[in-house]
Parts: sequence; structure tokens; C-alpha cells
Amino acid sequence: MRTLSLYLHFPFCLGKCTYCDFASYPWSSHHDRNSYLALVCTELSLKVKFFELEGSVLESVYFGGGTPSLLDAPSISSFLLYLQRFFRYSGKVEITVEVNPGTVDQNWIREVARGGVNRIQVGVQSFDQRFLLFAKRACKVEDIYAILELLSTQGFQNWGADLIYGWPFQGFAEWQKEVKELLKFEPCHVSIYELSLHFPSPMAWFAKRHPRSFPSDDEKANWFSWTREWLIQRGYLHYEISNFAKPGFECQHNLRYWRNEEYLGLGVAAWSYLRGERHRNSRHLRNYRFHLENGSLPIEYREALSLPQRLDEEIFLRLRTSEGLDTEILSQRYPVALVKEKIERMEFLLQEGFLQKEGSRYFLSAKGMLVANQVFSEIID
Repeated sequence: MRTLSLYLHFPFCLGKCTYCDFASYPWSSHHDRNSYLALVCTELSLKVKFFELEGSVLESVYFGGGTPSLLDAPSISSFLLYLQRFFRYSGKVEITVEVNPGTVDQNWIREVARGGVNRIQVGVQSFDQRFLLFAKRACKVEDIYAILELLSTQGFQNWGADLIYGWPFQGFAEWQKEVKELLKFEPCHVSIYELSLHFPSPMAWFAKRHPRSFPSDDEKANWFSWTREWLIQRGYLHYEISNFAKPGFECQHNLRYWRNEEYLGLGVAAWSYLRGERHRNSRHLRNYRFHLENGSLPIEYREALSLPQRLDEEIFLRLRTSEGLDTEILSQRYPVALVKEKIERMEFLLQEGFLQKEGSRYFLSAKGMLVANQVFSEIID
């Protein structure tokens, strides 16, 4: 039985954050919502036929963005019903919607839950109005408190929130306050992301001109170490480099990514990974629309991964998690000589204290998590 995860990218936002380099467009009208969802449904039917996906079992569905919480509840529920024309839902299917503060209310939460949504991830990013303004976030601090209060008091069972550290002019005491403020609401899941800047985002240009305005790498490493210990002491599992969850509330959709399992991406700039091939849709809404209105797939980039590439990808993804990497399982999937070479590299990193080992399973140490990208680069080609 073939299992899949499905990701829908909703690229519309009320405003563009200054650190964002994702494919996103201004939210202008209900026409945007309806016409875009019609295109996504067309893409779905084309891809199901082309990749022979009909009858697969969906383990998770994830509405990401952009700001998918700009969709009204009936639109989300209708799309979830439409998926059942092609797929079956597993008995424990996880259905997540990313939510930006200020875009939903209690009725929206109640209605999407009735329609099948059973997990919400809130983009808090910061409780500090200075950082929200600097990032041009389309919300206010009071909007953040309102949505967190709703989720924590209205009985929604599975919800999480994102925080970002490393803002310009941010100090350690300010970061500690952010984490402690979020934990007052007792989220099931916490994602902690270092501010990542890429051109041509405005904040990337600011960082180039004013690099000393940002915390140093050493400072951010210390902040992360404190955050990790603080959350673990309060019962959260550090199950992936940037993610913490109460037991049983790990994000199943993201775990499928990190376990290198198949997923289907729909929408502008969405990625898919199917039968060893990775492909990405057009990043431009106009091109995406043109292809679908003419009955063709909107795929702009595709790559069939070689066996060594697939091995590297599996190592990189699995080492991100607390589950780590089981080399006995790798040896069953890939040529022994290839796996042996990787084990030799991991043994070196084990001796240096960047990895830990239990039986045939390797995983990042606390030291290794602070320099994870360097660790990965030592292992994969």
C-alpha cells in the first residue's frame, strides 16, 4: 500500500515580511482564493494521473504558505473532501494549517476542525513589537495573544507555535523572555528557528550593511543551548534540530520529510518527492496558471536522484532527528561499499564528539546540533 504526504502551498499574504524570500503574492480579493484553489485542483488531477497516485493513503496534509489561514473554513473543508476523490485518509491522518495571528477567530477554528483539520501551527515569530515592526509582520502583539489564548483555552488538542531568534538588536534576556512567554500557553509543539536571511529580502540587505546589529554566531549558539535545556526540563522532546514537542505531539508531516518518505506538493513553488525523483513547480504564479490552463504540469525543475545522492539525502534528513540514522537499515537499501564509507566518516565525527551512537544508530550530540550543517558536510558528498 502506497502512503503519501501532501503539501499545499498557498502563496498569498497580507504583506511581505522583510526576512521572507518565499514565493508570495499580495492578498487582494476572494477571486484570488477561488481561482487559485481551482488551479490547485487541476494540478492535483493531472499529477495523480501522471504519477499513478490514485488510491494512495494520505498520512498527512499540510496547508503552508504564504498565509493559508486567509482561506475561509468552507474552502479548506471542500478541498479536504476533494482529496478523497483520489486518495484514502489513514486512520491517524494529520491535517495541519499554518495560521498567522490576526487572520482567524474562534468560529474559523471551530469550523476547520469540523472539516477535518486537527493540527494548527501558529507563526508567532516574536512577542516583541519592535521586531514585528522591523519585520513588517502583518499582525500586532495583541493578535498573537488572542490566537494563543483561543487555542490554549478552547480545547484544540494539537497545536504549536514558531519563534525566531537572532533579530537585530536582540539580547539574550529578550530571547529568554520570548521563550518563557510562549510556554505560558503550554503549546504541544514548539519550533525554534534562527533568523535565516537570503537575498533579495530587505533584511538580508540590512544585514550586509549593518552586520554588527545582529547577535554573533557564538551568542546564538549559547541561546540555542539554553533554549534546548529549558524546554527539555519542561517535558518537551527535542525530536528534530529546530523542533520540540510534548510526547505524542511530534509533527507527523515533517517527520515524513525527515524520514525521506514520499510527498506530493501542490501550488506555486511546491516541491514533490516521488519514486526517487524530486521536482518543483514554477515559482511564478503567471507561469503556474499558464501551464494548468493549457493542460500541462507546472513543473519547472526536476531531478532523478542517483543512488549515492539518495543515500546522502537520507543521511542528511535522518540525522536531523532524535531517531537518528540506523546503518543496518541503510545497508539493506544501499550498496554496502557506499554505506561503509559513510560509517567511516561518522566514526571520525563520533570520536570528535559531534555524534553519539547506540548500537547501529548514529545521532547528533548536543555539540553536533550547534554546527549541524558542518557535520552533514563532513559526511555527505
